[in-house]
Formats: sequence, C-alpha cells, structure tokens
Amino acid sequence: DKNLKINLLGKNFINASELLPLTTYPYSNILGSNENGYWPIFKSDRYGFNNDDQNYNKKVINLIIGDSYAQNATVNYKDSIQNLLTKGGYNSLSFGVGGNGPLLNLATFTEYSHDIKYENLIYFFTETNDLYYDISIEKKNNVLQKYLSGSFDQNLKNRKKELLLLLNNKTKQIYNSYEINNKIEIKEILRKFTLPNTRFILNIINTGEVNDYYNIKIPENKIFNMKDLKTESFESNFRIQNKVLEIIYNLSKETKHYLIYIPEKKYFI
Repeated sequence: DKNLKINLLGKNFINASELLPLTTYPYSNILGSNENGYWPIFKSDRYGFNNDDQNYNKKVINLIIGDSYAQNATVNYKDSIQNLLTKGGYNSLSFGVGGNGPLLNLATFTEYSHDIKYENLIYFFTETNDLYYDISIEKKNNVLQKYLSGSFDQNLKNRKKELLLLLNNKTKQIYNSYEINNKIEIKEILRKFTLPNTRFILNIINTGEVNDYYNIKIPENKIFNMKDLKTESFESNFRIQNKVLEIIYNLSKETKHYLIYIPEKKYFI
C-alpha cells in the first residue's frame, strides 16, 4: 500500500544538530511492528502520535508518555492502552514513541503537552532501556541537552513543513538502504524496521548488559551536573533521569503523577 508510512522515531534523528523531529507523519496510516503475528496499522493524529485525533476535543483524563510500551504501535489501536482507557470512560492521549529514553520523553512532553489540560500524567519507565543504552545515546545530542534547562523548546507544533521535509528525507534514506536489485519490497523494508531492530540499525550498543548489572547502587549524590552529560556511568545516567523527572514534575504540578515501572526481566527469570 503506497499510502502506508513508516513509524519514524525520534531515535532515527538522534544525530540531528539543529531541528530534531520527535514523531512520525501526522494524519497518516502508519505501519507498526509485526511482533504479534500481524501487521498493526494506526492512523496518526495531528502531531504524529498513536491517538484518535478527536480525543483532543474532549476532556483529557490521562496523558501518557514513554517508549514503545506507551506508544502501543505493536497492536491495533483498538487494543492500545490509550484506547482501552478511553473506552472505559477515561479519555486518554499517548505521547509515547518507540525507542524513547528519558531525554526524548522530556523533549516530547515539553513540545506537545503545554497547551493540553489533563488530570493524570502516566510515565512508562523501562529500567534497562532508560538508564542504560537509551540515555547514553540521547545525552550526546546537543538539541536534547538543551531541554534540561527546563525552558527550551523547538516550537515543533509550528514547524510542520520543516518536519515533513525531514521525515520524507529520512524515509527515502531508509528505503534506499534496503533497496535490492533496484526493486523495493516495502513490506520487507518495514519488517526490518521493527522496534527490536531499530537499535541495530542505529548502531546503538546495549550498555546495560554488563557483568556488574546486579551490583549497581543508587548514587549518594543525586543532583544533576552538566558534567554528567560527558560521563559514561550509571551514576551520571541516574542523575540525568532524576533531572528529567524533576522538570516534568515542575511542568505538570497541577496534575497527579503515576510512574509505570517496567523492570529488567532478568530479575524474574
């Protein structure tokens, strides 16, 4: 289907030094990841998120942020968390994007939530992803670093033409990288572009898989310092995550906050 679009992620633009897109195509049919034996397709909203756009016109009870667990692009929209909550009488919007770590979550929340009134903020926190390889990559991006000031934004809502150009260029780049014998097999391209393969495509190393993973300790000094952006350690990543939560809290003081903690599976095997 030529009308299908790739579910582009903020991670796909992680090397951007100027304008950094955070979502995929708006008002488009987006092909999700085949991780459950079928190809889910969702209709993106006005900003490129996995929502029914009409839900913006109703009172919002829950605003959800986080990674793929929050985006729910591996199931049909009717089975997504945001839709199930909405159908249960709690109108919900998800600003989740697959592959997002703490800084991308902060950027997404900063850009798109400021003019939306909601009662509850739900943050999906994935232990290994967020504190290890996601944050280790994100903290090197100079655009994402600026969000830690608590006052920076890219004004993305008003830069739709610029964003569309970047999305189209990235899509062409991805298609070209998987072109075989001058014939593009779109489903094969999109199959390879599933979330589990995204980090491989971006050459992101899982720095969470280290021998002393079980021996990590929460640092005594929890106060963020700019030096943490240049330091590769769990302690530095922890302080950055702490700063992200602090800023998000300060930007949403009038709401209730819920953290959905998704632990490392090794603890349960």
